[in-house]
Amino acid sequence: MKYPLISIVVPIYKVEKYLTRCINSLIHQTYKNIEIILIDDGSPDNCPQMCEKWKLKDNRIKVIHKLNEGLGYARNSGLEIASGDYVCFFDSDDYVEMNLIEDVVNSILINGLADIIELGHKVIGTNGENVKEYIPKLDKLIYEGAEVRNCYLPELIASNPRSKYENGLNMSAWCRIYKTSTLKQVNFQFVSERDYIAEDVYSLAYLFSNINSVIVIPKSYYCYCQNEGSLTTSYKADRFEKIIAFYNELEKLCILKGYNDEVLLRIKAPLIDFTVACLKMEVIAIKENGFSSSYNKIKQICNTPQLRSALQLYKPEWHSVQRKLFDKFVYYKCILIVMLLVHSQNSKS
Repeated sequence: MKYPLISIVVPIYKVEKYLTRCINSLIHQTYKNIEIILIDDGSPDNCPQMCEKWKLKDNRIKVIHKLNEGLGYARNSGLEIASGDYVCFFDSDDYVEMNLIEDVVNSILINGLADIIELGHKVIGTNGENVKEYIPKLDKLIYEGAEVRNCYLPELIASNPRSKYENGLNMSAWCRIYKTSTLKQVNFQFVSERDYIAEDVYSLAYLFSNINSVIVIPKSYYCYCQNEGSLTTSYKADRFEKIIAFYNELEKLCILKGYNDEVLLRIKAPLIDFTVACLKMEVIAIKENGFSSSYNKIKQICNTPQLRSALQLYKPEWHSVQRKLFDKFVYYKCILIVMLLVHSQNSKS
């Protein structure tokens, strides 16, 4: 393969404020042999018209207009028509470095074809500042055969709790480039975020039973933006129930796929992290729900068997002292202390 075609799928919904920034970062890639597939997921703002205008400006751009079905299904619509040798899925309120595709192609040409090329990312604040950079830190840069599932997949799901540092990986769809033929051979499709609270995690856990080679590029290219309105603060009473339902389904999937014990350990990390976020929302909602109701809800969360097992088994060395203490207070059901710590953290953020 000399000059592979790279397909870039961009689901779009209510992002007119950020869409131009995103598309500009794509059309100005230093590597030019790309196709850009814009998926208008029934966006009610000016995004559909913006997509059509961009299509007229650059003949590498394709546009699909569809009824709103959510992020996962929008990605699937793009994958269906992707004609590139490799495909990536970028979010329309983010942007990427101009040399991302060129460096990926160079890595493919140097190291050979791979099913997945893994990338680092950086978090960009609302004022454009670089909040944090995540660069993959692994023992090796190429994984093949069984080591993809036995060594790489656990690291992708969560950093090794025995390590002193985070590995810089992220289990979001946008953090990697995929070999198109591999996805299509196994009829891969993303599940819907309306069915799974962390659809990327579930989708990738399903996919990796069919992945036989991974190349890791230890640089950050993807810019994940903390845009205004991108982080919801609306209270959802059933959020924790959805978290537990997601975890139960993920555990079933990992057992069905025959993943090793390390994978089963690491999937406890997203359960804990999602629960911490849920606890923050419960504390924020005290004024709305009343202290007694919030107290009982948090007590119910702390008593959940899946969470208690996760806290007992997954204890990362790289967590801060404050986070380690917080996890212990949750495990030992010190409800008032948990509420106080969460309130204090919410006040700072």
